[in-house]
Amino acid sequence: MIASESYTVETFNPDTVAEVCRRNGVCLIKGFFDANEMQRIQDGLVETDQRFGSMRPDPLSCPSLNWLLVHPRICDVAKMLLGDDLVYYTNGSINYEAEIGPLTNTPYTALHSDAAGNPQNVHGNAERNTEEPFPAYRFAIYMQDYTNSSGGVRVAPGSHLWTTDYDTSAQDEFSSIRIPPPSNPDAKPEEFIDIVPTRPGDLVIWNIALIHGAGAKRLKNNPKHCLHPREEAALTRDDPTQFLPAPGPRNAVFFDYGAVCEQVDLYIKFYTQTTKEKRLIPFGLGRSDDPATESLITGSGAQLREDGLIVSLSVQIEKLKNGGDAETIRSLVKRHREYSTHHALFDRTVFEALDLSSWKQAVGYAQQHIIRQITAGARAQ
Repeated sequence: MIASESYTVETFNPDTVAEVCRRNGVCLIKGFFDANEMQRIQDGLVETDQRFGSMRPDPLSCPSLNWLLVHPRICDVAKMLLGDDLVYYTNGSINYEAEIGPLTNTPYTALHSDAAGNPQNVHGNAERNTEEPFPAYRFAIYMQDYTNSSGGVRVAPGSHLWTTDYDTSAQDEFSSIRIPPPSNPDAKPEEFIDIVPTRPGDLVIWNIALIHGAGAKRLKNNPKHCLHPREEAALTRDDPTQFLPAPGPRNAVFFDYGAVCEQVDLYIKFYTQTTKEKRLIPFGLGRSDDPATESLITGSGAQLREDGLIVSLSVQIEKLKNGGDAETIRSLVKRHREYSTHHALFDRTVFEALDLSSWKQAVGYAQQHIIRQITAGARAQ
């Protein structure tokens, strides 16, 4: 059984946090936020819900929550893990419901790794090795106490360095990850997985390549024991009274930082170019082309990648024909930078040549090329 103490840091120190993250792929930092900050986050969740409803954009577009992205100690840890050149790529999310509902009752429990994309296939597994972690990390703040209740995140510490964790012949979502890993096939799954015991005020950081899953349930008779999601689902059907209840609605904030490199570039392209259309809408909410929002990130020393917003606006404008803000796309595209030529949203040289004579023609070219890219991605899934 994995001991949570192996990836827990009781006193914040960037060097220690980075060491634990690199070794385990996950780090739980106890008491990272004080009571005033936690109240500010809670108020921000309520305000964001009132402003955007269920279609919530990345935290960068949420005025009452985007201060979290540039929290000095979070930026310190991100730079310690990834180097001074950071990229923020608007792949965060906000979970909020005033009372227990779908977010709490039907989380995505399947074990999965988010890292994806390679030069040959934007859908393919990310290139990984056993020495260097994938150069991107997720930062998570949970508002509920999951130490002795159901609903916390389930992780497989150390799995960010596994090179073969997917079973391409799997017939269901609970079989797609090899737990235990092929190197130790006779081990029991519970020897590799654990439920992170978070309390309000804690910060959890995990590597994008880490195997994890949401909404893990704790057994009443053995709360520290972590079941494989397949076993958990079976027991939930047969005898749900065996589990401890959730402490309240699932309210949380998630956001990522990555290094400026091709691996992260391919991951950004994976999630923007292969996203289902219904999930594109939040990218276009709130942010638009607000210089103050952009400067929030760039002022902290990070680059801002807005592929999701470019894709979202392109799709919406194409749908509306004459009803979108093409000038916004133009300004976004003009400052857009990719770190590899693989799976590019558009040919920048062509765009710039067209822009010299007609910005509307340049925007039309960019929109058509972007839509072709994501349409091809959808067909390939």
